[in-house]
Amino acid sequence: MEASRSGNLDEAERLYKEILEKAPDLGEVHYNLGRLYTRRKDLAAAETELRRAAELMPQRSDAFIALSDLFGSSGRTQEAADLMSQAKDRFAADAKFQYALGTTAVNAGRGPEAAAALRKAVELDPGNTEAHYYLATVEVGQSRTAEAIAELEKYLSMTGQEPQNLATAKSLLAALKAKK
Repeated sequence: MEASRSGNLDEAERLYKEILEKAPDLGEVHYNLGRLYTRRKDLAAAETELRRAAELMPQRSDAFIALSDLFGSSGRTQEAADLMSQAKDRFAADAKFQYALGTTAVNAGRGPEAAAALRKAVELDPGNTEAHYYLATVEVGQSRTAEAIAELEKYLSMTGQEPQNLATAKSLLAALKAKK
């Protein structure tokens, strides 16, 4: 892990593979190797390792989230949403997973599923600022202006917003209020 953190990906890969020769079922090593391959943009190898990590560590949401992110970043949004949807009951009390499920569903155009997951994420972690932004976008998509305005106002009242989302939220809120 230290080699990976310091940017020495070749050394990290060698060491991870060495560990896997002795203990091929260490999910954490497959996960770390998958993340390393993701950094290298070797998406096929990353997918193989992250799938193995999720298989070996079915109780760890980060393996599912990383695999879903990989699918999403390569344009496989429906596959990403399907993966997350299939695992949602297993991680019903995991705020990080619910948020990832929600944003993945947004990207796949699955508004109702996205809204349910994002509301659950906010329930589990009331400080999750960005969940309100994505909830607002879902509400807009469902022509629920009052609800979208409420989510945007909540979002703007909080701290820690992503700068690009903050600018969009301000513009969207002004447009929705003007239209109302």
